[in-house]
Amino acid sequence: MKIRSLRLFTIALVPLLALGACKKPTRTRDGGDEKPATKREAKRQETDKVVAEIDSRQSGLNKALLQAVKDNNPDGINDALTKGGNPNFIGPEGKSALQMVVASGNKDLTVLMIGKGADPSSKTADGNTSLILAIQSNQPEIALLLIEKGADCKMKDKSGGQAIHYAAKAGQGAVVAALFNSGVSHQAFDAKHDYPITLAAASGNVESVKACIDAGANVNAANGDGATALIVAADKGHLEIVKLLIDNGADGSIKDKAGKSALAHATAGNHLPVIDAIKATGATE
Repeated sequence: MKIRSLRLFTIALVPLLALGACKKPTRTRDGGDEKPATKREAKRQETDKVVAEIDSRQSGLNKALLQAVKDNNPDGINDALTKGGNPNFIGPEGKSALQMVVASGNKDLTVLMIGKGADPSSKTADGNTSLILAIQSNQPEIALLLIEKGADCKMKDKSGGQAIHYAAKAGQGAVVAALFNSGVSHQAFDAKHDYPITLAAASGNVESVKACIDAGANVNAANGDGATALIVAADKGHLEIVKLLIDNGADGSIKDKAGKSALAHATAGNHLPVIDAIKATGATE
């Protein structure tokens, strides 16, 4: 009986031993068994290392690009962009490479940047669009280029202003006209409730005011102070603009919130030719 029991035990044990023999242990580099979790961790660490190397290379290219822009080095800029530098990367000064070029007024480099993937609608760290930056930097040709390249002309900065307000205020008539042609509304007002036409009237630039009128602007629209374009122009003594507005239906009888008409403002400023022009319409103080 003992021999028979031993034989049965041996028969049952053989498959189990065979199963164990088929399973090969995972070996570490030093010859020991490696747990699956340890293997996954090693793979994760290797992946992290590759990602870190890529990030370091990208950071180096971005820095090289920004430095090349500062140095006004076209070859260096092209080299950094060709190797993968990001023209939309915001540097420590709060501007991207494109925005630095825009502010400098370099048209060729602006074209190069956009051709290499720079976003013409990008914003600076403080919320300025590249288009607004070009206008504020008195670079109307660059502003026109950005519009041509598809910049979003209706984007607002942190104060609620659009490119049209800055262009009208700066008296950049060609930019004002291009913005209207791109679909910007003449009824758009800024945080102070100033319309493009009232800002243009204050600038003294006839071309800007004409662009507003051509776009269908209401010449009698009043800003937050209740002043129309005629009142603003009269106050500044801009005779040609006063005449243009009168010829296009400006109402000289309108008064601002202070109760002063265009004639009253012209009189206060002793702008004699303007006074005569307004009086010729029959308007009074």
